[in-house]
Amino acid sequence: MRGWNGSAADGNASVAAADVVVGFPYESMEALYQRQLPTVTTLNRYFTVVWYAIGFPGNLLSLAVWIQPRMRHSSGCYLAALAGADFLFLSLHLVFELQTSWRVGVLDRRGLCESFPVVFYSTQYLSPLMVLAFTVERYVRADLRSSRRSHAKYVALTNHSKTSYPACFTWTLTDFVNI
Repeated sequence: MRGWNGSAADGNASVAAADVVVGFPYESMEALYQRQLPTVTTLNRYFTVVWYAIGFPGNLLSLAVWIQPRMRHSSGCYLAALAGADFLFLSLHLVFELQTSWRVGVLDRRGLCESFPVVFYSTQYLSPLMVLAFTVERYVRADLRSSRRSHAKYVALTNHSKTSYPACFTWTLTDFVNI
């Protein structure tokens, strides 16, 4: 039996050259990067163009559908905001790709190169947070509908749903703490 460092588990036997399995075909990580980076960069350029070709029109279409007056219920508002957040992320990702993959100096301005990562990473995590908020809101509504004792709270939340999202979120957190 071999130990974690390739030596025998009992420490008495030595490793023969035939026992060593070569799994990494390059002499170092730097050699791997020098060899594979042009291929990876080219693939990255083409895949992101396809991603943008699907993402920009898809998010704009989704935003146009969910922003219509008859679709502005709470689910429609969340989905419209999600489409807008994804469109914003794709726009910022396009700037990031122009700077890194295509070597266009878009962010070569004083202050912009420092502040861009903050905004870029914030929008990257905005969509998952919105999905979490939507899921919690759906759970709260389903839980309140099934609970007869909370009927008054449900009516209060649904009657003022456009202004009570922060209150609903706070109320949900306090309910989870009280469990």
